Amino acid sequence: MIGQAVSTFQPVQGVVVLVGIAHSTSGLPGCVQSVATWNLTEVGPGDGGFVCVPGSHKSNFLQHMPRDVARFERGEDWVVQPSMAAGDVLIFTEALIHGTAAWTADHERRTLLYKYSPPHSTWARRPYDPADFPEATDRQRRLMAPPSVEAHPRVMDG
Repeated sequence: MIGQAVSTFQPVQGVVVLVGIAHSTSGLPGCVQSVATWNLTEVGPGDGGFVCVPGSHKSNFLQHMPRDVARFERGEDWVVQPSMAAGDVLIFTEALIHGTAAWTADHERRTLLYKYSPPHSTWARRPYDPADFPEATDRQRRLMAPPSVEAHPRVMDG
């Protein structure tokens, strides 16, 4: 999994490994989870942060990736760090091989990650407890229902 950020190709504080929950069956890509990464600060060329291998979500590429590349011990031009303006949102599938390079910009990195997955595959250890929100409306309580493959009351009226 993704660990501490390190200098892009000179690990010194831990390891950031490129990861991907990718699979390909009969030549078709599989995708279970998606992420929306909302950048609150600018990310320029070479600043670090999000890196990926474009197109890797369509293959079983990670199993063939050289270990030293996955650990940022050696650079390759097919590992890309996209530049983004503050306010840009990058949407990607967790099947994409991705990771985090050391942040080298002069300003602090601020990014919000919104992860979307099937109801049976939640990241939360504990769902919201509606009792903690006594002022919540009925609709807000329905929105706080824990993830489940079972039927829930409709969130949208009508």
